[in-house]
Amino acid sequence: KVLKTSTMGKFDSLTSTVKDRVILSSGGTFSNAGMDWVDITGDGFETLNSVVMTSSHAFVAVGENGGVLVCADARPGTNGYAGTPLFGSSKDGQVTCSGCQGQVELERVVTVQGDTTRLYAVGDKNHVRRSVNGGFTWVGLDVSGCLVSLGDNMMWHGVYFGDAEHGVIVGQQGYTCQTLDGGESWSPLPRYGKDEDIDTSDTPAQQAVYTNLHAVFG
Repeated sequence: KVLKTSTMGKFDSLTSTVKDRVILSSGGTFSNAGMDWVDITGDGFETLNSVVMTSSHAFVAVGENGGVLVCADARPGTNGYAGTPLFGSSKDGQVTCSGCQGQVELERVVTVQGDTTRLYAVGDKNHVRRSVNGGFTWVGLDVSGCLVSLGDNMMWHGVYFGDAEHGVIVGQQGYTCQTLDGGESWSPLPRYGKDEDIDTSDTPAQQAVYTNLHAVFG
């Protein structure tokens, strides 16, 4: 479910907010407390995990089953809301991805700093994807250079791009990876563990000492 407000709205079971304008929630109730929320999701869409604003009236959200929801125009109207917002989604075929697995849980989506038309999304099955047109078309990226031992069991939780070329992804068991060319190639960074002197082998006994990383910021 996606709810939108043009004010500092109040939500009873808040799960995630972005710029105090859009919230993602898997359920719960909401009250306006003098500040109106409008449900703009539509029917039959998957659970959504992350959202990013691409302008003051547009956003991209991602979630389960590789679901991507793009709202290109959700401006309020004279009667509180200007009809049906302009949506595109992976369910109706308006959002596509080349080289992407279908049953992927997308965990996080971000825009490149300074360029909201370029987006990156990460999730499970060692999956990373990129869009250069505001979220309507995507390309799956080859992250084999990250050298993760988990293969398709790898879950990436966080992603950050300071500009169009330089980005970092972080995730399960302390794996961290960087790109210097906009995602065309990737190289591993030191894994994060609970102890600086841990054995960095990938035996099951040693994997437990690594800490899962869930977010990265510039």
